[in-house]
Amino acid sequence: MAGGEIAVDSTFLVALLFATLAGLSTTVGSVIGVFYREPGPKYMAFTLGFSAGVMILLSFVELLQAGIESLGFIYGHLAFFLGMGLMFLIDISLPHIYILEEQHGKDSSNIKLRRASVLVALGIAIHNFPEGMATFAGTLKDIHVGLALAVAIAIHNIPEGIAVSVPVYASTGSRRKAFFWSFLSGVSEPVGALIAGLLLAPF
Repeated sequence: MAGGEIAVDSTFLVALLFATLAGLSTTVGSVIGVFYREPGPKYMAFTLGFSAGVMILLSFVELLQAGIESLGFIYGHLAFFLGMGLMFLIDISLPHIYILEEQHGKDSSNIKLRRASVLVALGIAIHNFPEGMATFAGTLKDIHVGLALAVAIAIHNIPEGIAVSVPVYASTGSRRKAFFWSFLSGVSEPVGALIAGLLLAPF
C-alpha cells in the first residue's frame, strides 16, 4: 500500500515536472527574441512571421489531424474552423483604439506595441493553461505519452516565447521585461497541471 502511494506521488511529481519544463521553454524563445541589441522593424517582422508560421503549421498539421482522429472528418473540420471564426469575432469585437494611442510619433508606436505585446502574452498564457492539464493527464496515464506531449509542446512554445518577447523588447528596450513576460506566459502551463492534479487526486 505504501509502495503504491509512493508510486502515485512520484508520477504526480514527474507529470508536474514535464508540464513545467514544457511551459518554461517559452524562455528559450525569449532568449532568441532579444538576441539583437536594437531590433528593427525587419527583425521584428521576421521573428513574428516565423512564430506565426510555426503555429499555423502546427494548427493544420498536428491539431487538425488530432481533431479529425478524435471527432471524425466532418466534425473535426467543423470544430477547427468554428474556433478560427470565434477568434476572428473576438479580434474584431475588442477595441483596438485607445485614448493614449491618439498621440503621434515614436511614443504612439511604442504604446501600441506595448499593448499588443501584453495581449499576445495573455493570449498565450490562456492557451498554455489547458496544455499543462493535457500534459499532466497524459503523464498520469502513461509516462511515455506525457513525455511525448511535453516535448511537442516545448517545441512549439519556443516560437511562442519569441512572439511575446520581441514586441516587449522592441517597445521597452528591456531584456529583463521581455524575459519576464515570456516567463509569465509559460508559467500558466504548470499552474494548469497543478490544478489538474488537484482535481484528479481523488480519482
